[in-house]
Amino acid sequence: MRESGRVEIARSEKNEKYWSVSTLHFTDLIAMNNVEDENITGLLSNKYTIRGISIQSVQPLLFMLDFYGSDTFRSSDLDLDTYLGSVELDMSEYPAVQKNGAGQYYLDKNDLNILYEDYDYSKELHVSIQNLSPVDKLAGSSGAIQIDFNMTPRL
Repeated sequence: MRESGRVEIARSEKNEKYWSVSTLHFTDLIAMNNVEDENITGLLSNKYTIRGISIQSVQPLLFMLDFYGSDTFRSSDLDLDTYLGSVELDMSEYPAVQKNGAGQYYLDKNDLNILYEDYDYSKELHVSIQNLSPVDKLAGSSGAIQIDFNMTPRL
């Protein structure tokens, strides 16, 4: 059984070009403008280029996915903050789709070029998802999110 709010790697596969890391279920309640931070463990390197993101969300909400270089995430001291970039994930509008009018919403963001580096050398992906919708992202399976990251290792 998964604990609420935990992110787990479902698979990490190497093919000719990409590593695919799948997170299962951001499951915390997230009110408008609030965030859920996660440290995704089990990576094989500290440096990647994030090429694409596939997201499935039970709720059709607007999210911002932020990448950080350490598990401290945000800092009010700009010299200490490790923010690396963001991707908007709008599950409420096309090209996000729901199949047959039921179930989760799907969205792919390809052609990304986010240079990711884990500054604390923990071989983790430090990500934060922010709910930008006026509706709360629900806790548990009623508001579950799954994100797949397609990445290439860097030297």
